[in-house]
Amino acid sequence: MEPPAKKLRPYVTKFQRRKAEEIEGKTGSEANNVNHNESEERNDVKELFISDETVLDYDDRVYRSVLPRKVARASRISKSPVWCLRWCPKFSHLLSTCSDDAVKLYDVMKNEKIKLVRTLHHSSPVKHCDWSRSSRQLLTSTFSGNVNVFDFLNQGTISNKLKVDEQLSVGKWWKGDDNMVLLGGENSFLASFDMRTGKEACKYKFKSGKILSFDFLSGSTSFIASSDLVNRQSAEHNLIVWDLRTGAKLSSQIYHERYTCPYVVVHPSGANILAQTTGNYIARFSSQKPYRLDKFVRYQNHTVNQYPVAFDTTKDGHFVISGSSNGTVVCYKHNNGNYMRTVPLLVKDEVSCVDVQCHPVIPGMVAVGDWDGTLHVLT
Repeated sequence: MEPPAKKLRPYVTKFQRRKAEEIEGKTGSEANNVNHNESEERNDVKELFISDETVLDYDDRVYRSVLPRKVARASRISKSPVWCLRWCPKFSHLLSTCSDDAVKLYDVMKNEKIKLVRTLHHSSPVKHCDWSRSSRQLLTSTFSGNVNVFDFLNQGTISNKLKVDEQLSVGKWWKGDDNMVLLGGENSFLASFDMRTGKEACKYKFKSGKILSFDFLSGSTSFIASSDLVNRQSAEHNLIVWDLRTGAKLSSQIYHERYTCPYVVVHPSGANILAQTTGNYIARFSSQKPYRLDKFVRYQNHTVNQYPVAFDTTKDGHFVISGSSNGTVVCYKHNNGNYMRTVPLLVKDEVSCVDVQCHPVIPGMVAVGDWDGTLHVLT
């Protein structure tokens, strides 16, 4: 019986061995002083990009929308309103922004309870946030006018910054370009910036009050923005369609009723624009010029009562799911506006829903943030 063959090792010179020993001695002494919290944060960042088995399972299926039936999980995450919720498009975590100077990421899939995975601290309260297409970069906009880009390919550190002179209320990446951002805020501030250079790419000039919400139309060459400017003579300027690259105003004669629209969403099909109104209903408009109001379809079984109540559509666009100021979530059918179902939240008093976000992969899973600082997950 022949003896096993010896493993061949490459020849290392004395100079290389001495140099390797010196490097190991330095790194060994530094490794003992490494903060344990930093290693935990690195592990947390890695866990953010591990999809849950349930998400992977549904990702392979054909999406068929299902309405939520009950509150599966709920957790008080802040003493202030939950302004913005965003599901990560490709992974299993959820992002929230409140008025406590922090952006928090939660894992709601791998545990029975809502688990806090990571906290991103800011110098001022964060009003809005948005994921990039790759789900590796996060855009946050604050009340103090700071715009931060967190890069999770580099342990979640800030990779880019931008400062504007106005208080920001909403900020999003351009669709199809993760180098460009669109920002809106107080005093009619509405502009797009190139994050690579930090310079303003285009400004959309108009006296429209505070920008409340905007969304991109199909083709990503234009967008619709809503503001809080409603006067006694005319309410035609609260919804405006802009050309994204030139800054030209395409239409302002869209919505003539004297209600503000705290939230606007372009339907996944691209055929319609949906706008939440303070008249206690969601209005529907055509996404083609002249952007006519659909007078035959209204979603009107919920209340708003001057709160910034948001809503969302399912991935296939079959259902519209809206929050309500009385502490419920109301579901509608998109094509005809028919009322489908009401899901009450687990709250003692009637607390307004501030944001509603449908899961991009799992049917029937909806995240809801309320005015009292509670995060609800519906299934």
